[in-house]
Amino acid sequence: MAGTFSSLPTAIQAAEQQNFLARWAEEGLDSELAYRAVCQEMIVNAGIGETITRTRKGRKAPPTASLNPATINSNIDNGFSANYGGYAIEQYTLTIYPEGDTADVNILQSTVLILDQLEAELRNNGVQAAQRLERLARLNLYGAYVSGNTYVRSDISGDTNTDTNIVVNDIRGFQTVLVNGVPTPVSGTNTLACVLTKLASGASITATVTAVTPDGTNASDTPDGISGQLTVSTLASSYSPLAGDVLIASSAPAIYRPNGKNSTCSLSIADVFSMQLLLAMRTGLRANAVPTLPDGTYLFIADMFTMQQLFADQDFKLLYQGSRTESDVFENGFVIKLLGVTFVETTEAYIELSSAATGSGAAGTNAAILPNSPTNKVLRPVMVGADAIVQGHYEMMTKYLEMQDGPNHKIMLINHVAQILRHQLDRFAQLMTASWFWGGGFTVPTDITATTTIIPTASSALYKRAAVAEIVA
Repeated sequence: MAGTFSSLPTAIQAAEQQNFLARWAEEGLDSELAYRAVCQEMIVNAGIGETITRTRKGRKAPPTASLNPATINSNIDNGFSANYGGYAIEQYTLTIYPEGDTADVNILQSTVLILDQLEAELRNNGVQAAQRLERLARLNLYGAYVSGNTYVRSDISGDTNTDTNIVVNDIRGFQTVLVNGVPTPVSGTNTLACVLTKLASGASITATVTAVTPDGTNASDTPDGISGQLTVSTLASSYSPLAGDVLIASSAPAIYRPNGKNSTCSLSIADVFSMQLLLAMRTGLRANAVPTLPDGTYLFIADMFTMQQLFADQDFKLLYQGSRTESDVFENGFVIKLLGVTFVETTEAYIELSSAATGSGAAGTNAAILPNSPTNKVLRPVMVGADAIVQGHYEMMTKYLEMQDGPNHKIMLINHVAQILRHQLDRFAQLMTASWFWGGGFTVPTDITATTTIIPTASSALYKRAAVAEIVA
């Protein structure tokens, strides 16, 4: 062949037709997705960049006493007062963001390749879009369900622990409180009650957060976490927190850890997943009356390392052996159902590496993550009930269908994601573009109105529809 197309992207130059290469290419590896499977989807009537507020109503508390026969006919109100049984509300927000990517396809250049470049770009665009939305769903889910649960750091430059200032690994869950159902920034007026547990003694003291300041340079060890400082009311006995002390907000969701561990930095290689931990997560959802998914089960999303530990658990072996059922609900990986729980593996797991491996964290202190185990990692499998995540689609996406027969483009709307193929517009009619675009957002609604007056077994957690475990592999 005379000459080469040197303008080909470096990543595909190896695919240029040479000698006797076969004119096809094998698919690469794809990630196994799971988190979006539990999203409650809706069309949102807001524009790109806009934030809308949605409202969820609570239930009315049951009466605590019978009606008085002597007063029920005593006046026009039948003995009831003006405030005779209203219900609480709570609000959450959803912001519409644009997402997308593109690739150029030169029709002339593609004739010298061993694969159909246009088909390859369209296929990769679809996989890329699905993976991007999967990670947005994961980001929002874990951002809610690991929030309000952190530990004290002493290694962040410029940050100092005092009896009124606490340097923490992650400020998520401490930044807002609900005031009359509305998310409101924490302040001296709208405070957040917490409990600080000392690492050295296990003793607990109360702390009231009055302000939150994120670090200028994020140093959080937690994936997607935000390090920062919490201003608190003066701690008892003027105590200055130490690295490894644990701080938990009164509204924080429960995090399930083996062997009674109360923070990420206290985990060791002996803290593995078990049937008992699985049952504790399921019990937590049941106690909060979390509804199941449409198939009548909760969804347990885990990486293959967690599942390996579960399969090694003797209690699980006995139960699985006697009541195994299988399902083909998910195409990727394997799926089993047991105890009202559907298990599915994902490669999109929420993984935290050892501080010794990453060089982050308070190396050599009790705030480090697995400091003596650089090859190990913290895993966070999650059990999810119905409507734990809301996925809002930009309402104008459907308008793309009306533009489908445009003279210079072809638009396909697949699962609310637009695949746009623009025809050649250059002078030689050679250069096409293959792009994908999605507009929308994800959010995690609260359930603070489900109090013990409504559901006696309910927790005080702000978020109740999922349960996260922390283990080591």
